Amino acid sequence: SYAAASIQGLRIGDHGYKTRLVLDAVGAVEYKYDLDNQGGLLFINMRNTDWNEATEKVFPKSRLISGYRVIPMGQGMMQLAVQLKDRVNIEWAHSLPPAEGKPRRIIFDLVRQ
Repeated sequence: SYAAASIQGLRIGDHGYKTRLVLDAVGAVEYKYDLDNQGGLLFINMRNTDWNEATEKVFPKSRLISGYRVIPMGQGMMQLAVQLKDRVNIEWAHSLPPAEGKPRRIIFDLVRQ
């Protein structure tokens, strides 16, 4: 399938009071996100993007993220559903261009409400 962009990896880490979720990308990923604290989910919807990482994973040691799964939505859309362990605020959400040998990155910093 032709896709304008791809996700090559997903990483998370606890940094002080925040948990950082990083998507390593190739190409400009078109995405929108929606936080559903009642359902304990962060949804990241991507268009025309290939997913080249495990389609689901659990993170037992992470402070705020218990895992994720990728759901194909048809018509070139895909949804990344990130399961949260607690109510969170998104403190920072940005796409960073490739720099110093690092790929393009989409970053979400989550903090407990």
